[in-house]
Amino acid sequence: MKILILLSGGIDSTTLLYKYRKGAFVEAVTFDYGQTHRKEIEVAKNICANFPRRPVKHHICQLPQIFTCPLTGSVKPIPSGDSVDNIIPNRNGVMLMTATALAIEWGFDAVAYGSNEDDAINFPDCSHLFIQAMRDVMRFCHTRPIELLTPFITDHMTKKDVVALADTLSVPISETWSCYKGQSKPCGECAACQLRNAAIEAHSIMSQQPNISCSCCGQEFGPGDRGFSHCESHAELVPDTVLEDITTAVIATETKSGGESSENKHACNPYGI
Repeated sequence: MKILILLSGGIDSTTLLYKYRKGAFVEAVTFDYGQTHRKEIEVAKNICANFPRRPVKHHICQLPQIFTCPLTGSVKPIPSGDSVDNIIPNRNGVMLMTATALAIEWGFDAVAYGSNEDDAINFPDCSHLFIQAMRDVMRFCHTRPIELLTPFITDHMTKKDVVALADTLSVPISETWSCYKGQSKPCGECAACQLRNAAIEAHSIMSQQPNISCSCCGQEFGPGDRGFSHCESHAELVPDTVLEDITTAVIATETKSGGESSENKHACNPYGI
């Protein structure tokens, strides 16, 4: 299968690239839509150029200047934390339709983008309904259907889950970029920085927890296993205190920056960064 991947240079889209590069022919496209954080374009270019073993072909697609908000250079400053001013209406729709046209022209079978479950909960153009509608459009917009791949949404993966997958795939997380301000260093204050940092810290906390072995069958459960507190083979519950400790630590991490869970506080983004 030939897959065209929407790449912003953030954790999610870079993890998507690493996921599909194993076993499929992939190329990446980054959109220039007038974003203030133009550094992401250069980061995406470098990720493709420095991909392990063989570079990934990278395309930069210039879009018309149709978006107006703080993230595209309006008079309003980029807000700290979550804000409706960070939302660019139907940005994902514009990018996915453009990518579909490119996929048809270039002979690709599918388009993939890395929106995750946190995005799906909060924003219309990341939702399950939106994605299903886009799948239908991409099937019938031409004589040859183009498949839409959204594995993080399909598998109900949150930002923390994507970071865990990135770790497994040896994604160079430190080389990715999420900050909206596009300065020499991440600001640490915008919604993208807060979500990124909370997910990385939560994964770090969970990955340090020991595995638990079932005393009956010896099966091991790691802290990242969904529903790991229950042994499916013998219906034996492992110590609840371990799960409680992990949950408490993760909640503390998520609420550091504002009082609400970062899982539910972030701005919309086109690639899941």
